Formats: sequence, C-alpha cells, structure tokens
Amino acid sequence: NDDERKLLTLFSQITQRQITDIDASFFEYGGSSIKLNELREGILRQLGAELSLIQLFELDTVRKIAAALP
Repeated sequence: NDDERKLLTLFSQITQRQITDIDASFFEYGGSSIKLNELREGILRQLGAELSLIQLFELDTVRKIAAALP
C-alpha cells in the first residue's frame, strides 16, 4: 500500500541502504536511536502521523508501523 511504500523509502533514506522487505527491522539495517528520531520526523512530515520514540522502538518494521498508523 502507499503508506508502506513511503515508509520503505524513509527506511532506505535514513539507513542509506536499499530496503525492500516490509518485515525488515529498522535496527538490523543500521537504524539507531538517533536515526529513529529522523524516522519519527519523516513519518510526521510525509504521513501526518505522530508516533512516539517508544512506539517506534517496538514497531521496528514497515509492516508494524503501517498497521499502527491512524
């Protein structure tokens, strides 16, 4: 879906790696707590959804984040 595509793009941009698997962990591809904040800001900017850093630690894949979006 469109949200998943946008999230994959964000994951790839932030980690500087090409990510195509919606079940790939953000952290397995080089995500860190600092990069997690970039992801949070990107989600707010591109998808209009505000998720906390704690939520994003728990929702570490595109599939999980997309399912949690309002």
